[in-house]
Amino acid sequence: MKSGKLWLLFLTFTPKELKRFAKTLNSPIFNQEGAVLRLFNWMAKQKEKKAYRISEEKAFLYAYPEKDKYNSAAFHALKSRLLGIMEKFLQMEREEQLKITTEIDMLEIYRERNLSKHFEQKLKRIKKNKGKEGVRNSDFHYSSYRIEREIFEMQGRGNRTKETNLQTLNRQLNTFFILEKLKYAVVMESHKAVYKSEYEQPMLPFILELVKNDGFLEMPEMAIYFYCYQALKNPDDEENFNQLKLLIQKNNQLFSKNELKDIYTIANNYCVKRINNGAENYLQELFDLYISGLDAGVFLTSGVLSRWSYTNIVTAGLRLKEFEWLAKFIQEYKNILEEDFQESIYAYNLSRLYHVKKKYDEAMSLLIQVDLKDVLINISAKVLLTKIYFELEEFEALESLLASFKKYLRRNKVISYHKTNYSNFVYYTQKILQLNQFDKIKKQKLKEEVNQAEILTEREWILEQLK
Repeated sequence: MKSGKLWLLFLTFTPKELKRFAKTLNSPIFNQEGAVLRLFNWMAKQKEKKAYRISEEKAFLYAYPEKDKYNSAAFHALKSRLLGIMEKFLQMEREEQLKITTEIDMLEIYRERNLSKHFEQKLKRIKKNKGKEGVRNSDFHYSSYRIEREIFEMQGRGNRTKETNLQTLNRQLNTFFILEKLKYAVVMESHKAVYKSEYEQPMLPFILELVKNDGFLEMPEMAIYFYCYQALKNPDDEENFNQLKLLIQKNNQLFSKNELKDIYTIANNYCVKRINNGAENYLQELFDLYISGLDAGVFLTSGVLSRWSYTNIVTAGLRLKEFEWLAKFIQEYKNILEEDFQESIYAYNLSRLYHVKKKYDEAMSLLIQVDLKDVLINISAKVLLTKIYFELEEFEALESLLASFKKYLRRNKVISYHKTNYSNFVYYTQKILQLNQFDKIKKQKLKEEVNQAEILTEREWILEQLK
């Protein structure tokens, strides 16, 4: 069942969704079949026990306790029925989230039928609910535009010589349009760096000027995307990032979780690039963003923290020597890591903490336990073991490890940036081993070479060993 559509959808349910769905299955309106409920209960138990490889035969016999033989066709039909109820449940959940949209649809229906009293009552309720919304993204402004459009069209059935809401309607339309344009300008600018693509945006210069000069920057949701774009476009102007960080931390309630995650990712990547270019002060900026992002829950997807977010947070904390905070973080967030990587990523990151605290035996015993399926994490583990051998002066073991490390980088498909980075790490570690420590001229020359290396995330450690 692990790779089936039903099981994959089931795994995306959060604990709260599972509780609500269980109530749905117990309702005779949605389900009148005991086998469907039993199959769901069986799946929930397997998830709780992390026993994902239980056979379909056992699942079938659990759902149909009166049967003594597995029936493939009957089980396939049962799974389809449970999947159908799941999909209906998720549709209802989405409708509840988009309640304002269906309310505006009703407003349009009343307007088309010329039911002015119904229209006014519905409008009053919509405005009351609209005022309670915390999110102020482009969807919010689009629904605001739709409301103003319906008001204007309803007024058209009366006397058009009276003052209308046309100015408000136009402002809401502009706000929605400009916010969407800025949002996708940010996406395009991000894609340019990764995919080396160019995009035509003939209206963008005009929109940027409009945002600056027409009061739009007073809207935090607009200002966040504006400074996002400016930080990406003009990375050397630090004021853009400073404004962005301040706005994010004060206004994260204005966006959906997915949008907020994208915004945080852009801000984090900006910090990483500055750090890689030697601006060490951005380590603290990055760490602050990680903490505020954790508090806002933006790094979680369906209640799961990715191994990359977990590892990146540990990296920033280690470099800032936030050891006490890290010890708690590594332990507290272990159980919400991706299940396939949970034990390995936990062991790897805890070994990193032990390493910087010079608890080498504990670090190496954890690294031995790590069964890493991810190439980049595997490489990172080799880097850590390299550091431990070097610091313990286990030079024979170190030389053997560096030789195998070089072969590993050649044989495995790794993004060019990472291949260059880790090849540089191996190269400079070997240069230190070969260096005559009493030759001050060669030592200084190597130091300058390390400082000038374009891509070297372990620059600080290499320089420390040169001392």
